[in-house]
Amino acid sequence: MSRPPALLLASAAVVAAAALLPLGFVAGVTLRTPAALIAELLFRRRVGELLANTALLLAVRNGSLETARILLDAGADVNAESDAYSGGSTTLGLTATSIHPERAGVQIPLLELLLDRGSRMDQPSAAGNWHSVVAGCFANGQPGAARYLVGRGAPLDLESAAALGDLAFVQSCFDEQGGLKPPATERQMKSAFVYACGYGREPVVRYFLQRGIDVRTDPDVRSSLPWAVYGGRVEVIRLLLEAGADVNLRHAQDQVAPLEAALGAWAWSDDDADRETYYEVVRVLVAHGATLDTNRFKQDDRRQEIAEKVRADSRMLATLGNQSDAVADKRENLPDRS
Repeated sequence: MSRPPALLLASAAVVAAAALLPLGFVAGVTLRTPAALIAELLFRRRVGELLANTALLLAVRNGSLETARILLDAGADVNAESDAYSGGSTTLGLTATSIHPERAGVQIPLLELLLDRGSRMDQPSAAGNWHSVVAGCFANGQPGAARYLVGRGAPLDLESAAALGDLAFVQSCFDEQGGLKPPATERQMKSAFVYACGYGREPVVRYFLQRGIDVRTDPDVRSSLPWAVYGGRVEVIRLLLEAGADVNLRHAQDQVAPLEAALGAWAWSDDDADRETYYEVVRVLVAHGATLDTNRFKQDDRRQEIAEKVRADSRMLATLGNQSDAVADKRENLPDRS
């Protein structure tokens, strides 16, 4: 049985790097596979298409603009789908929702390339996890991509309209009796409410509250306050607290309470305007009875650094009032970083 030549092993290294797989694993599979079989597979039309489409999905997710252009020129399917994120994720969806192309500064050019090559915007789960492409942008913190796609004609649904703050579209999803019109669902309505809170769409939040969204008892919308806190949405925070949201309820995933989340956002922000906003967020939360757990600030280095930043800021200590004891009175428990 002939072994793969050096060229195939080199290709294995490229595949391993692109797919974030251990090189030893990919090389091992390559070494154990006869070269003739590999060549036969590679040059079968269907397998070649799958390889090209997989490479395209990896390229757009990682923000490789020129690689994506080359693959599309070579015949890769612009509407290729991935099994990631519950299936149905498309090249367009992965590009629009991934932080990597945004950080590389190529997200919008990549989206433009894909759309110019015929990428569909109407695939119902294009962003994965049953999200439309625009709603998926908001779910993954990519509002710039969402606005670009809407400008290019991407269809809205209840979730994406709420996140955009399009109150007229949101209202159009309900009938005269207040019931949801298909295809909008109860799940989408609750998700839409959370997005509206996180992106500071106060009129939409008010509308949903008037429609009976209950932030006190409905577990599906309890994340609305953490989303509003992380986003620094002061007026929405006030609305939620006035509607009965639990000011000390810990987020289900990270178990962080709203006041702790606000301090963390304040501590790690490099933007003066954002830091100014979080002073007000903290003030509003404390005024509504938010408390801090002293032991939380001894659990790891990151929380200890937040405590140090708070202690060093007289304005934040004053804003916290008696809750400043949770960090100011525990100096002996914090490491000396001088």
